[in-house]
Amino acid sequence: MKKGVVIIIIMAILAGYSYALTVTLTEPTNSQILSGNSVTFKCKADEALTSLKLYHNINGWQENQTNSSAVSINTDYSFSTISNIAAGSYNWNCLASNETSGFFASSNYSFTISSNKAPFYTTIPDMKWPEDIVNSSLRLGNYFTDPDGNSLSYYISDNSLAKFDIDNSTGIVTIKPRANYSGSFIATFTANDGSLTNTSNNILFNITPVNDIPYLIKPIPNQTWKTTNELNIDLSDYFDDVDSNLTYSATNLTNIDLEFNNQEERVVLKAKNNWTGTSTIIFKANDSFFTLSSNQVTLKVVAENIAPEIISYSPIQDPRVNTSNSFNFSIQGYDANGDLIRIQWYLNDAAITGATTSSYVFTPTTKGVYRLKAIISDGVFTDSQEWAVFVSSINEQNSGTNLSNRNDLCGNNLVDAGEGCQTCQIDVKCADDEKCVENKCILEEKSNRTLVLIIILVIALVSIATSLFLYYRHKKGYQFVEETSIKEENVEKKETKISPAVEIDDIYPDKRINGVKERKTVSSVILKDYVKTCLNKGISPEKIKRTLLEKGWKKEQVEAVLLEFELKRK
Repeated sequence: MKKGVVIIIIMAILAGYSYALTVTLTEPTNSQILSGNSVTFKCKADEALTSLKLYHNINGWQENQTNSSAVSINTDYSFSTISNIAAGSYNWNCLASNETSGFFASSNYSFTISSNKAPFYTTIPDMKWPEDIVNSSLRLGNYFTDPDGNSLSYYISDNSLAKFDIDNSTGIVTIKPRANYSGSFIATFTANDGSLTNTSNNILFNITPVNDIPYLIKPIPNQTWKTTNELNIDLSDYFDDVDSNLTYSATNLTNIDLEFNNQEERVVLKAKNNWTGTSTIIFKANDSFFTLSSNQVTLKVVAENIAPEIISYSPIQDPRVNTSNSFNFSIQGYDANGDLIRIQWYLNDAAITGATTSSYVFTPTTKGVYRLKAIISDGVFTDSQEWAVFVSSINEQNSGTNLSNRNDLCGNNLVDAGEGCQTCQIDVKCADDEKCVENKCILEEKSNRTLVLIIILVIALVSIATSLFLYYRHKKGYQFVEETSIKEENVEKKETKISPAVEIDDIYPDKRINGVKERKTVSSVILKDYVKTCLNKGISPEKIKRTLLEKGWKKEQVEAVLLEFELKRK
């Protein structure tokens, strides 16, 4: 009976004694291919042993070695290496014995002694070169060979600090370290002949540092700030250097002071003597070897923001309208900084959609009192103008009787529709040279007697003057060949005294009759002409009103005339 069959029978008999002892074969692994002609066997058991025996069929199944010192639990025990094994496939197992029984592993392991030999290598030297340079000087074919003449392929151990590209046809390795990386790391190369491998020695790759030029992360944007403030710029947002600390400078400026803080990588700019205007600058970063210039940056220093102002508006008084008419409101704004002025109109504090221009036409539908407001803004500050709009029905506006009972109109210092010098003497007052006729103020006519006396006086003066002239000529002995025509002497008309007095010569040109200046009689008619002329010259209603009040005119008269012209323009 063959020994292999005997071993199997022995294993079956021993299996009946105990089921607790387990034997594990660890080396060589099952079906492993070995490139050499020697092998070392290892196995272990999960209980304390009295002996551990090796069985294999290298030279036929037999007990080959005994290890009596293998007594610990789950500890690999080695047997002596067996050398000079012929190429081929073999089986092996271990018999573990305790005080009562012995057990083999549950199945045999196999291994193969290959006729192919693994590649071998010579020591690869360490490498050194500057940062940011790609190195292609290593050729693995100079260090790996295969005894069987098989072609080899290569791979490198894991490494994240550089990229390794290996051309298996030439064995050339292209090494590209990470950008701006300097330092050292270790890696190994492994060669494979298709079935067997071999790994090189540890190779030290040393990347030496090189000074990098500073670079601009992004362009510096143009800057605007107020003359009373400071401007802070964080230069680290725009400049960087991978291996050096930077110091900063800039081109010289006449009207702006610069203060650099290199430690914090920032610069503070401040206008000199509240200067406003525009200038340009170029910032520079230096790493002690190289200097980098930024883009050209425009610096604009502006004055402190001043609130916009409504310089004129119309109407100048709270208007009274009826439900059948539209009424135009307008404003004119000004901003000292030249900022864009935005306008919004409000009715009873609610924004009017689309009402964003300098004028707004209000068309009331029901009577009552409305609050209309215009607000201008420069984005920061505002100014506003507000009106109370009194809206009456058509019947109320056209009623010319019983005005004394209309307390909402009479006495408002405005000449409203239907009001006259008889029905509302508070709002409609006649001048000293006017009289109230049929509820209207008209100029008083001079009596015929006064006119006759003036004519007689003029004739008498002319006669006296003629007699004196003839007498003077006669005394001188002059003789007249023919009668000389006598020019009519102009007599300055008597100036009617008014109250209040107002000088209008600066608005009206002097009226001359035959070379003699004559002052026009001042009345409500003249006041209207004065206002009309001023308006035609482009003078604002506010200035007209202010001038007339300074000259002594009553506020009621001035506002009544201004309102009359305002209504005519509608």
